Amino acid sequence: MKIVGCILAGGRSSRFGSDKALVVWRGKTLLAHAVDRLRPQVDGIIINTNSDAPQYWEPGHALVPDQTKSFEGPLAGVLAGLEWAGRNGADQLATAAVDTPLFPENLVAAFKKNAGKKIIAAQSASGLHPTFALWPVSAGPALVSWLSSGQNRSMTDFLKSQSFQTVIFADSGPLDPFFNINTPEDLAALSRS
Repeated sequence: MKIVGCILAGGRSSRFGSDKALVVWRGKTLLAHAVDRLRPQVDGIIINTNSDAPQYWEPGHALVPDQTKSFEGPLAGVLAGLEWAGRNGADQLATAAVDTPLFPENLVAAFKKNAGKKIIAAQSASGLHPTFALWPVSAGPALVSWLSSGQNRSMTDFLKSQSFQTVIFADSGPLDPFFNINTPEDLAALSRS
């Protein structure tokens, strides 16, 4: 099974006030943290971004924009990733949000234990984390249909419309492993942890 990792970094970062993927924490950008954490878990990395900032370009991974420029949310990023993965011979797409630098180092290994034709999403004590999921490339047509039918852009609602499973990840530190940074205050809380 070939698994491509996709860092979801296509949002506008409106609550943060600047491109949070490029915010520096512990000496490197959140994007670099996400790439470094996901790269050993997958067969290759792509980054879903709608930015043309040069900081996104790095040898060893492709940049994959949404098919539209209207910032339709992470589902549009997942679709772009699934289409890229399918064209490049992958069976599965593992997605991770760029603003969650503490996500588990065994994320994909835990997903692979349950891999098949269903979408597998992460769950922790704080709830479901649909941006952290393992998507069979065969899920692409259902996602195309969902997005083109004018359905809402909620990842959770899309997952509920499909047959999906969850993998539960336990907290291993003071913060939830899927603690994400939406505001400067969140970044400060992460720095204090």
